[in-house]
Amino acid sequence: MFVVTGTAPAGVDITYGSDSDSLSPPGGSPALPFRGSVNANLNALYYAVSAQLQGSGSIRCYVVLRVTRYWSDHTHDSAHRTLASGRAENGYNICSAQFNNG
Repeated sequence: MFVVTGTAPAGVDITYGSDSDSLSPPGGSPALPFRGSVNANLNALYYAVSAQLQGSGSIRCYVVLRVTRYWSDHTHDSAHRTLASGRAENGYNICSAQFNNG
């Protein structure tokens, strides 16, 4: 899972994915907080998120692992672990976070 939080009054450009794909939210600059996801690929070299401010704001970005366990009684639980994080403030600065898988 990829997460971007904070404030970006003039907008923010986000890309996220792995070494084999690069995705952007549909419709351009998304509202924050933003959450995106891709299916896990054990062969991926890395997972990364990048968010560029468009003039002002303060943001944080995260690569988060979400593991869901399913039980025989048809219940499930999920756990989250932050694998990488970054931050950016003001101007056109870029927040980036990358988890190397291997």
